[in-house]
Amino acid sequence: VMLEPIEKRRVIVHSRDNCIRLLEHNAKRHRGVSLRYFGLTSRQYKIRSCISPDGQYILAGSEDGIPHMWDYSSAIEYSTKQYECSFIGCVTDVDWNQCYNMLSLIHISEPTRPLYISYAVFCLKKKK
Repeated sequence: VMLEPIEKRRVIVHSRDNCIRLLEHNAKRHRGVSLRYFGLTSRQYKIRSCISPDGQYILAGSEDGIPHMWDYSSAIEYSTKQYECSFIGCVTDVDWNQCYNMLSLIHISEPTRPLYISYAVFCLKKKK
């Protein structure tokens, strides 16, 4: 569960049914799920997601070893091929750097394998 950084009236819920939900609370309108973000795999492990500092994107880890990113307002998924690593197993944690145009991915080995933690940091290109 993550509170939206900009307006703070929405909550992002990352659940184990392969879906991230945007829950909205507005006293004048309904309360409930306003958007769903699909594409990731999340059934067995605790996988984290986050919102970009500017509030435009949602980034999530996944049990398929690939980071997933969506447009915050439309739930359209973007390609993340440039951020993929050779992780075997799941990307368990993702986060945006609040000061620099960078993101980080964390991989922790599955419980059946020896403990192995790896990470990757990517610089994002600025829009022209």
